[in-house]
Amino acid sequence: MGKPLLSLCMIVKDGGASLSRCLASVAGVVDEIVVVDTGSRDDSIERARAAGARVTTRAWDDDFAAARNAGLELARGEWILLLDCDERFEPPRPAGLRDALRRTEYLGYFLPVASELAGGERLDSTILRLWRHSPDVRFRFPIHEQVLPDLEKVRARTGQRFALLEELRVVHDGYTPAAIEKHGKVERNVRLFQKAVAQHPDEPYLWYKFADFLRGQAQQKEAARPAAERALALCQAALARGEGRAPYWSELLAITCAARLEAGALDEALALLSAHPPRELEAPAYSYVAALAREAAGDFEAALRHVEECLTVPRRTHQTAWRPGLAGPQAHALGARLSLKQGDPPAALAAAERALAARPGYPAAVQLKADALVAAHRAGDAVQFLLAEAKVRPEAGRTWRQLGALLNRLGQPVQAQKCLARAGSTTAPPSSPAASASAPA
Repeated sequence: MGKPLLSLCMIVKDGGASLSRCLASVAGVVDEIVVVDTGSRDDSIERARAAGARVTTRAWDDDFAAARNAGLELARGEWILLLDCDERFEPPRPAGLRDALRRTEYLGYFLPVASELAGGERLDSTILRLWRHSPDVRFRFPIHEQVLPDLEKVRARTGQRFALLEELRVVHDGYTPAAIEKHGKVERNVRLFQKAVAQHPDEPYLWYKFADFLRGQAQQKEAARPAAERALALCQAALARGEGRAPYWSELLAITCAARLEAGALDEALALLSAHPPRELEAPAYSYVAALAREAAGDFEAALRHVEECLTVPRRTHQTAWRPGLAGPQAHALGARLSLKQGDPPAALAAAERALAARPGYPAAVQLKADALVAAHRAGDAVQFLLAEAKVRPEAGRTWRQLGALLNRLGQPVQAQKCLARAGSTTAPPSSPAASASAPA
């Protein structure tokens, strides 16, 4: 039997039905499946073997790189494909994959990965998931493990290139709140990040990913700033040595600026924007955070310019991360809030309606549209709008609460209480327009 062309390598623990779904999406595309099971208590091993996988077991030792390297040692293919059990190709069995593997000028391929987030949000990333198998290429780092450093050495020797296969889309649902809670990822990831930065204290990538992770955890948010500042200092030192910008430079600036804002260090956040103007980087997330910083400083005109940057920057093919919601309905909603603060209800109404066109029922935009109608002396229209929204989405208790708050403001407490009862609440929410105009998230 000849050497297989493509080996799928996975590490698995309690993958369940997600594992079967993943393996079904690559059936007929890969020649070999290698699964490293790190302690499953469910039927993951049986599911993997039923799909034709070679399975080995390995005790989990808080090191993703070590587990993945165990799979690479067993793989026999000319190429390696990396997927996790909470991922899948969509559409399944992509036809263009094997054709790409026959192009001798390429060493590896980045694939688009769409990660489902809370509240219907999505994060689009481009991640190296496909590369030529070599004993010189192994993973490093206990978490957010990477093979790219070793592949860069191979590229320097062979002259081969990397490319993005835009048509080969991977869907990932492991970042949803349910998935995170099910697998205890928060405690585990904090532990692994602490281990990783202790082992590699001068690796900016790890500090950047650590800060990014911490900002997403309500109980850990305060710890994000020192991690982000450390990553920024290391990246700036690399620039001073004549090295190029890190691929995640704009994302790091956005995280650092946001962490400074959340720590109450507005002047430092503004200083970062002055040193690294968002308009020069064409990064929606950084422009969005810049708008929040300018808003906090009371400069609504500048904030609106950053919102416009966020909305109009085209996505580049090499963009490492992109949140469609941020560069769309969230930015429109922020623009609506800023326009209200400027005293421009028509502009606020138009921005809120654009947000709702992009994401029907978006709670922040619903509230902002109602506030804009009230500010335009159209309180009756605001009531009718909220009532229509509540009827379209009767399960949305928040809309009934928004309507109850508005009716309280309009001096109709009896009707307000009826709306609050529909929302399953007997306590009136804050009644001021400012209290209802929280930051789009």
